[in-house]
Amino acid sequence: KIDWGGDSALMAGGFLGVDLFFVLSGFLITGILIDEFRTTGRISIAQFYWRRARRILPPLLLVMLASLPAAWALLLPSELERFTLSLVAALAFVSNIFWFFELSEYGAQSGLLQPFLHTWSLAIEEQFYLVFPPLLIVMLRYLALVRVMWVVAGLTLIGLVVAAITTVLHPAFSFYAPSSRAWEMLAGALLAVISRQYSTRAQGGFYRFVPALSLGCRFGPFSVRNWLRCGIRASLRRLSSWPLAA
Repeated sequence: KIDWGGDSALMAGGFLGVDLFFVLSGFLITGILIDEFRTTGRISIAQFYWRRARRILPPLLLVMLASLPAAWALLLPSELERFTLSLVAALAFVSNIFWFFELSEYGAQSGLLQPFLHTWSLAIEEQFYLVFPPLLIVMLRYLALVRVMWVVAGLTLIGLVVAAITTVLHPAFSFYAPSSRAWEMLAGALLAVISRQYSTRAQGGFYRFVPALSLGCRFGPFSVRNWLRCGIRASLRRLSSWPLAA
């Protein structure tokens, strides 16, 4: 969210850092998987998850161990219980679900001193990568890369519509829901597919447009989402007025 002065804001209601994190994650992971497929003719899903575990778990466990003495010394018994549950949720990569039921709204006063609240985004990322890499493997095996590009583009658009509708109907749930965040990682994945599809034909020309495409994938959907939000609200108002008209 970028304040614009007064009550107005640019991209109000969003948290730009974590949004960019999801887009970059989708771009990097998809690029790595496509490069592996091109080099070896296959993608080892076991090696993929092993690499992620080696990269994520050591620092996560280190932070957990460092937090335990401070939590034991500073937290009240009720807070210590929630702290313990948050550790379990972080290790199981379900922090987004846990914190939705604990806090409902991100940034709530009761969540300001929760050291593992930030792991909700890591949980969403891992949940996405339980589904997308196997799907990508199937697509790369049976489809040309240009067809993969169009499939990912379609999934991105569907994910954006789902996010817009969910945000209108239940904003707090939408914030933590992987279904509302999937389009951001898919947007990054789409850029990775496009870059690999056209890199051998016009590498220099294409990469000049990558920054603009990245900004378009990140910022453009806000206008679409606001348009959809207004349309959905107007439709709901019309539907609610029908019984009165009758």
